[in-house]
Amino acid sequence: MRQQRWAGLDGLRAVAIVAVLGTHFGFLGPIAVIGVDLFFVISGFLITSLLLRERDSTGSLAVGAFWTRRALRLLPALACAMVFAGVVALMATPALRHQTITGLPWVTFYLGNWHMAAQGGQGLGLLAHTWSLSIEEQFYLLWPLIVTLVAYRTIRSRYAMAIVLGVLAVADMAYFLWAMNHWSGAYYRTDTHAMGLLAGCALAFLVNHDGRVLVLDGDWARRAQMAATAALVIFAVLCISQRGRSIMMVGGTLASLVLVTGIVLVPTGTLTRLLSNRGPVWIGRRSYGIYLYHFPLVLVFVQSHLFHGIEHTGVVAICIAASFLLAAASYRWVELPFLRRKPRTANGSKTAMSPVPDSRAATRLYSS
Repeated sequence: MRQQRWAGLDGLRAVAIVAVLGTHFGFLGPIAVIGVDLFFVISGFLITSLLLRERDSTGSLAVGAFWTRRALRLLPALACAMVFAGVVALMATPALRHQTITGLPWVTFYLGNWHMAAQGGQGLGLLAHTWSLSIEEQFYLLWPLIVTLVAYRTIRSRYAMAIVLGVLAVADMAYFLWAMNHWSGAYYRTDTHAMGLLAGCALAFLVNHDGRVLVLDGDWARRAQMAATAALVIFAVLCISQRGRSIMMVGGTLASLVLVTGIVLVPTGTLTRLLSNRGPVWIGRRSYGIYLYHFPLVLVFVQSHLFHGIEHTGVVAICIAASFLLAAASYRWVELPFLRRKPRTANGSKTAMSPVPDSRAATRLYSS
């Protein structure tokens, strides 16, 4: 079975992590946290595409092997980050140290988002940012089981499934807008913040069929790239906005969906090539580690001002550099060795990777 890697999506991960860093380090507005929602859209699309291709190739899904691959990808780096947070917590305030220690079981079992929802956004200390990882892990646990029960062998049935998922995503957006105005924990709950994952899943059902990926060509490709470019501009404008309104977060999810769609449907477009450059791809492939390691540094060294005699900008620069260095080390010596241990796919061959969808595995639409 062939697993295709869109290098442009790695570049989008770089956009997402820079947005998150911008919120937490304070050089962008509070809405830049929509970088998390961009991660959700990418995850929903890629995981569903992987499951659909395995089903198309083998006629079944090896759910146990999927869970093993996810565990090898996520758990080793998370374990190292938890140890790192425990060490950094020794320099934190007693309250932060206590929350970090008592929050460890919630983080370990990927239930931190529900704990934070119950605590009004508190309760995990230096590991508070792992709420989003909990939502994704709950998705990884449940979604493959659902996919195995769905009949989607024909194009029509897959389009119907995409419509259902799209309707659910819109309904969740409406629920999110309502819920954010009624209780403070709504941002962290899986049921009120699954819109990005649902949207990404819907896109995967639209573009994957029988091992092939739909690709636009001609005028339609140019229009898709223009829409994706406009979505990137909107995303950037939201990131520098100072208004913390929930409707803007929903707008960020929609912009993220258009961005991912443009990258997927036009894998050779200008924007796609820009995001596929070495720099964005390097950052994107290490974005998981950057996300894991940056937040304890923010809370202890940036917000607590432990670096006396150094300007705030200097402290931020040091902490960002440290986040990248720790992530690079994690990727090289922790993540990659475990990734090489991923089990073989159901048809007995190791998963191959390619930078963009192979032309033999793509169906071109709307040529002109």
